Amino acid sequence: MKLITKWVIFFGSVCLIVMVLSGLWYSRLFNWVFEEKLKQELVALIYVNQSRFVSSVVASPSVVTIEEMDTMNNFRKDPRVVYALVINGRGQIRWAPDPDLFGKALRDLNTIHPLPTDAILLAASTKAPRAIAYSQGGQDYYEVAVPFERQGKLAAIVSIEVSRKEAQATASEGMKKFAVGSLIIGLLLVIAGAVFIVAFVGNPLRKVHQHIENLSLTNPVLPLDQTSRDEIGMIQHDLAVFFEKLRHTVIRAEKDLKDLTEVEKKRWEYVLKVLVRSGSVLVLDADNYVLAGHNTDSLTIRQTVKAQTPAKRIPGLPVGVSASPAEAHLASPAALKTHLLDFITSTDLLQIINRALEKPGNFVNGNVILEAVPYSARVVTLAGVSAQEQRTIVWLEPQAKA
Repeated sequence: MKLITKWVIFFGSVCLIVMVLSGLWYSRLFNWVFEEKLKQELVALIYVNQSRFVSSVVASPSVVTIEEMDTMNNFRKDPRVVYALVINGRGQIRWAPDPDLFGKALRDLNTIHPLPTDAILLAASTKAPRAIAYSQGGQDYYEVAVPFERQGKLAAIVSIEVSRKEAQATASEGMKKFAVGSLIIGLLLVIAGAVFIVAFVGNPLRKVHQHIENLSLTNPVLPLDQTSRDEIGMIQHDLAVFFEKLRHTVIRAEKDLKDLTEVEKKRWEYVLKVLVRSGSVLVLDADNYVLAGHNTDSLTIRQTVKAQTPAKRIPGLPVGVSASPAEAHLASPAALKTHLLDFITSTDLLQIINRALEKPGNFVNGNVILEAVPYSARVVTLAGVSAQEQRTIVWLEPQAKA
């Protein structure tokens, strides 16, 4: 999975979880704020008219005044108000929507409009405004009861039943706007993060990937002039330094291998000169390339080899392009040596060599004919610690003519 896909999935999931949790939180917060505002607004509205109620009770203790009636009718004009009452200090109904209830006891109200809560009783006992929520007919309401005092005595209580529908609708509208705004912000953050990852992470990594793909054993070098100054640039710089060290290590290893091969070749040549009195001897490495030889001039070399040997073109370079000194060291040693098949194509000899390879340390003898010349062949394979250290000695002794 690509980095940009992981980012979209991860950050999109985080945004979704945050939106859900914050939605739950703000849903409760909005409802609380708007309903608290509704209660405070109603209490404040009643308190604004406190002087009217108190002065009316003082002026007319038993009968409601015109001023009170106008004030309560104005309250009922508010679409949120569904019912209203004025109770005097003796617990009698001073004003109600039904004029027949004027002067009746509060208990007489239960037959027409039962009180939904005990807000009036609590307000009378505590002498403080009380707002209690209740539900009726699938709708939510508040009963707000505000007591008025005169000279420390309870003068009247104004009770208003208010619908919470408007406050809930306002909170719901606020939540819709919050959800839309959160979604837009989340999308902007995801898109901004995706653009950032593509521009400052994906593209630099893709360039590093392309540079690494273009590396070769003969030239394991990353361009340092194209590195950026951020963390990815630091990684690319470290890779460039590493591959430069690797290049020098490979050069030294190939040079050491070439030097060891030359040393081994000279040692074999000295040994063969001392031990071999007649005939021709070839020393083959693990890949059947001729490592050293003695008296090989008597063997017929194929003309194709003579034509190809001086070129010694390094594999991987275009035709006509010469190798640099560093690349020449990196060339495979096998490309600078001659294979056994360039000397000899005798099937009999190859079979003898194969038998010797199957039984390291044992001599395998046989008669072969090379270019119409009979030879006695004796082959032995010397096993090494590793497969590349294996050596095969092929001794060809011309047979005397009968």
